[in-house]
Amino acid sequence: MKRLHRLAAAALGPRAGFAAVALAAAVPSRSWHKPLIAARGTWDIAGLHPRLSARGSALRSSLSPTPLCLLMARHGSDKGLRRHNYTVLYDAILARERPRVGRLFELGIGTADVTLRSHMGRAGRPGASLRAWRDYFPSAHIFAADIDRNVLFAEDRIACFHCDQTDPESVRALWANPALALPFDVIIDDGLHELGANRCFLEHSFAQLAPGGLFIVEDVLASQLPAWESFLGPWARGRPGLAWAVVEMHHPFNAADNNLVLIRNGPAA
Repeated sequence: MKRLHRLAAAALGPRAGFAAVALAAAVPSRSWHKPLIAARGTWDIAGLHPRLSARGSALRSSLSPTPLCLLMARHGSDKGLRRHNYTVLYDAILARERPRVGRLFELGIGTADVTLRSHMGRAGRPGASLRAWRDYFPSAHIFAADIDRNVLFAEDRIACFHCDQTDPESVRALWANPALALPFDVIIDDGLHELGANRCFLEHSFAQLAPGGLFIVEDVLASQLPAWESFLGPWARGRPGLAWAVVEMHHPFNAADNNLVLIRNGPAA
């Protein structure tokens, strides 16, 4: 199915190609009658965005990609119209905040070095999502980090740093950089997709999130969702106003890791 989508996208373009594959998947499967998202936690994502949690929203959303979906596809990221469809939900949450987001951080620039556990394959495009975020948030400065020093780069409104998210000392050293001293409106973990590594980065990075800011963990394995729920309940206690959700997203050819953890920070004390 993934190969079919690549061929369709090459022939028809990202929007029409994804729509064609979505329709092809809908014919033999009634799964498209399901909602696009199913969420559990203290943040009522489904209630806030009922059009994404209604029956049939999986197919309707695939046929109507958002501006962020198309930006990610244009730059070569898999967040929108390829292996994942996070950008439908991201746009629903962030569209109204586009003018005010000033600082975004993403862990995981994207390495093609297959000797590293966090690699994205030889065909991956390092920095793709960073450039899409820069386009989506016109006033934002985009910061990123990766374990592979060879993919670090600098462009207009983009700066990159080194970090090993499995090492608390490395994460602390990352945040000691003066350029990263101010809090972030959005922090995204798209690095090593392992529960221990994700928790390490969250626990040593959450203090960098601005009041009301959004922390996202991408590509959570379906088998890890119960562990995240068990962890986030106790972890969130003592953080006034914090809300979290474990989100499963329907996808035509990815039932393995098309899942998210979303955490909305509480307001300033």
